[in-house]
Formats: sequence, C-alpha cells, structure tokens
Amino acid sequence: MDSVFLSLARDDAKDLFASRDEESLVRFVSSIYEQKHGSADVLKTAMDWRGLKAALAALDDDGILGFITDDSRPLLQTEAGLVYVVRPDLVGHIAIKLNSLGDDSVTDANMASLVKELTDFYQRASENRMCTVFTTGVID
Repeated sequence: MDSVFLSLARDDAKDLFASRDEESLVRFVSSIYEQKHGSADVLKTAMDWRGLKAALAALDDDGILGFITDDSRPLLQTEAGLVYVVRPDLVGHIAIKLNSLGDDSVTDANMASLVKELTDFYQRASENRMCTVFTTGVID
C-alpha cells in the first residue's frame, strides 16, 4: 500500500482539522493530493508504511523519525487507512534529523533514495513553516 506525504500551509491545515468525520477527512486529503500532485508538496512512495517505519527506526537514535509515520497526531486510524499530521515545529526537528544522516548511514540504494526525498520534502516544509500529513490506504 502506497505511503503519501503532503505538506500543508496554515489555511489548508485549518480545513484539514475542520474535517470532523472520516468521510470528509478522506475527501479533503484526496482533494489536496489531486490539487498538489506533481508538486514539491507531495511525496508518494510504494514502500509499505510499516517497512518505512522499521527502516527509519534503524536510523533513529532519538525517536524523532517515528513522527514521519505514526508517532504524530492521528486524525484517522481504520483498517482501511491512516491519516497522521505533524505540527510545523516538529517538521523542523525531523528535517534536522534527516539532514544529519550521512551518506554512509543508509546502505540500501532504494532506502537511500527515499531518505533523500524525505529530507528534501521535510526541509522544504520546515522552511515554509508547513505541517505535514502522512497517509496510507486513503489515496488511490
């Protein structure tokens, strides 16, 4: 199942939090994905989120990378899908941690490429004071 990361500006984040029920939340996240698909505000990976979480945990000595997947604020947790949001202040800490990983930290080429993509994504979101959303099972 694909893992999708979205970065949201303040106004979009307000609309995200206004989506109170599962249906409106899924509709909102899917709509934002469609609007931003192909932009730097979207990162989609075919890596299963559990595999991603485990791979990041192996690189993480202080637990901050767990916020990339499911240690952040849950908005939706169902059998079918997950939606988690990371506050802008934590996005900055994640960006710092990802930037601190050396090239020799990741030996698998596919994971090294993904870490580079995540680093760029979180760095940009941090610079723009955006929150990030991690979702799986919600976007087709």
